[in-house]
Amino acid sequence: MSIPAQNLTDAYARAGGSFYAYDLDAMGAHLSSLKAEGLRLWYACKANPLSAVLECVKESGFSFDVASLGELEQVLKIGADPKRILLTGPVKSDAFLLRAFAAGTEWFVAESHAQLHRLEKYAAAAGRPVNILLRLQLDWDSGAKSVLGGNKITAFGLGVEDWGNLPALAHLRYRGVHVFQWGNVLSAATLGEVWKRIAEVARQYSDAQGFALDVLDLGGGIGISYEEPGGMLEWESLLEPLAEARRVAGAGELWMELGRYAVGPFGTYVTKVMEKKNVRGESFLLCNGGSQHMVRPALVKESFPCRNLNSARSRPAKKFHVHGPLCTALDCLGSFSLPEDSAEEDLLAFSQCGAYGFTESMPYFLCHELAGEWAWQNGNWRELRKVEAAGSWLR
Repeated sequence: MSIPAQNLTDAYARAGGSFYAYDLDAMGAHLSSLKAEGLRLWYACKANPLSAVLECVKESGFSFDVASLGELEQVLKIGADPKRILLTGPVKSDAFLLRAFAAGTEWFVAESHAQLHRLEKYAAAAGRPVNILLRLQLDWDSGAKSVLGGNKITAFGLGVEDWGNLPALAHLRYRGVHVFQWGNVLSAATLGEVWKRIAEVARQYSDAQGFALDVLDLGGGIGISYEEPGGMLEWESLLEPLAEARRVAGAGELWMELGRYAVGPFGTYVTKVMEKKNVRGESFLLCNGGSQHMVRPALVKESFPCRNLNSARSRPAKKFHVHGPLCTALDCLGSFSLPEDSAEEDLLAFSQCGAYGFTESMPYFLCHELAGEWAWQNGNWRELRKVEAAGSWLR
């Protein structure tokens, strides 16, 4: 994260409370560097649907993966080309599909037979064909866990055997396969093995069903480190595994839907220490922001990297448990090695939270303030969302 500590401190004073900061310059430079032959990149809007982030993504040449009506409206609002929008998600409401067809969206990931028939209905009503990627859920030998299911049976897509013979529907064009079961993988070798296996199955499946594998969509899953600020897999280490997957699949194009890897390293969450105390031999820092703004640590038991922004703190480090203001023990942002003389009024900065931060939170619990959102661009701050008191949304 390249935003200087003093600038984050100044922004906290201006914001008047806990906030997220996004380094749009560094984000844009990173996104523009992600290129490979035969690869088309889509941005998974669920990672961070903030308009300023979407604009940065659009300027970098990405297309958009949307999994809800709200995400679709966001990308249309910033001027995204409907032909560069891919509809995904295990549930696609009628309102979502109607809006997509009205906008002119042409690409859809189908996750079930029911979705195929609903897509056919709307395509017929629109009087135009659409392109379909079939989501496969594969059986894996690995015992590794993933928020996307990994080797567990989930609601995403169907097994190869569950799809059976595909129906011939007049307005659907079967163009490829989508498989995505692993998230935040930090090994290029592991990703290469996963992608090669996916490529083999996708080729066998498309051959058996009699359609050309124009597209093999590998989803995302490229990891960033939550141990060190800015840590992530090197893009260059993935080029050969990607080329091998495309070769094995015989696919016209590879697609990836990047979220965390696209924007994660370029976000910082800043909050204030309100109290420091010792409880039964353990040291705690209690902050005005916690799981109501950043729930991921409570959900997956993995914390964002944390540092104290007060440059005057120079005592040896010690372990602190950092908690927020909620009346639940779940409101723990993690345990960190921080300066021993960390104190009340100090600001703590959590990095790597440009993805799955603000919108993956529980902001309404206990009626605390909503976090602000700020953009750092060309050496200047831009306030995108004010810190809001509970009265702005309570009814």
